[in-house]
Order: sequence, then C-alpha cells, then structure tokens
Amino acid sequence: YRPIVPNQVVIQLKRLIPRVKPSLVHFTDNALSPALLNTLSRELLDVPWYGFIRVTRHLADLDFCKALKRSGCVMLQIGLESGSQEVLDGFCKGMDLNIAQKALENLKNAGIAIYAYLLFGTPWETEADAIKTLEFTVRNSEIITFLNLAIFNLPAYGPRTDVLNASPLDSG
Repeated sequence: YRPIVPNQVVIQLKRLIPRVKPSLVHFTDNALSPALLNTLSRELLDVPWYGFIRVTRHLADLDFCKALKRSGCVMLQIGLESGSQEVLDGFCKGMDLNIAQKALENLKNAGIAIYAYLLFGTPWETEADAIKTLEFTVRNSEIITFLNLAIFNLPAYGPRTDVLNASPLDSG
C-alpha cells in the first residue's frame, strides 16, 4: 500500500479521463480520505464519480456537499453499520450518529445518492439496538437511496473469538 497525494490523484484523473473516456469513475478505496474529498470538491471532473467514504464532520456542511456534487460526485457509499450509537461505540466506529444524520440530509439536499451499509448481529448489538437501526432506516427512507444489509459473520475459531460472548445460531 502506498498512498497517493490528493493533488496527484486529480492530475492522474485529468490525464486519464480524456484518454479513456469513462462514463463513470468509481473510487474503490475502502474510504476516500477527507483530504482527497476536499481536493475533489474544488475540482471539476469531466465525468461523474462515486466512492466509499467514512462519515466525518465536513459532510455536516451543506456547502461542502454541494461542492462535491459540482465536482461530479453522484453517489457516496457509507458504512453506517448501525442506527445505535452504543453499537457504533462498541466496535470503535468513531462516528457520531447525529453527524451521520446531518451528513445524510446534506448529501440528499446536494443531490448526491447515498448507498448505506448496515451490519446486524455484531457482538455489541442487542435486539433493542437492532430495532434502533431499523427505526433510523425508516426515518431516513426518503434520504437513503440504496441499502446493503449484512449479518456479522465471524469464523467460529478465528482470532479474538475467545474474548466475545458469542454462540452459534440455533439451527432448529
């Protein structure tokens, strides 16, 4: 792994886009850095783009989200994971649900589609937490464009399983 400086990413894109003529650019990094998003927000790419991001405070700024849209951003993929702050804190997600809510609203208002990932069944999730996630999703049903739902899957004898209070699913 070798990170590329955000300005260099833009330089490479501006060289490649006219030559390759893509109809869409997908950044496949697991999370575009805030520095890269800031750089992209100041550029006008000649092609729509999307990618994975983490919810950070700058997305709570509507003007920033509008700048992303002007740069060509058409969708952002966001690992929300849960609608319960307790679950997010349990696996050290580093995300404030209030900021996530504001970010979702701003992205929607800026015209950027949202592909949200939710993860159920983590060791920190109770039934009440799962219900909070469902309620969060319902409240945001007009905002979230796409949902990707997953069940937490941990190998039965993988590393660190000994520290979790986990049991196999009832097969009956």
